[in-house]
Amino acid sequence: MKDEEVSNDGTAETYTCRKKHSERYTSRKINYEHQLLDILKEKSEHIAEDKTFLLSLAPGFKKLDDDQKYWAKMEMLGIMRRAKKIRCFSHSMHNCNEE
Repeated sequence: MKDEEVSNDGTAETYTCRKKHSERYTSRKINYEHQLLDILKEKSEHIAEDKTFLLSLAPGFKKLDDDQKYWAKMEMLGIMRRAKKIRCFSHSMHNCNEE
């Protein structure tokens, strides 16, 4: 049955309407999926860069004794806390408080 044909009971018209709705839904779904994949790709690239940097510290960290490792961990946590505060001051406090 062609899209232009309409039977007495309206089945062709219903079919055409459903087909168009399905095509619009599929098109929106594909667009949404592509946008989602782009976002995930960007995030994974950023995470990979951070992970690579942190893993580059591991060989030097392994050479430390237990006391040095404890001290290094505490310093790293302090650096992270200070870095977050610096970022908060460079952005509006509203954005910082939401995290």
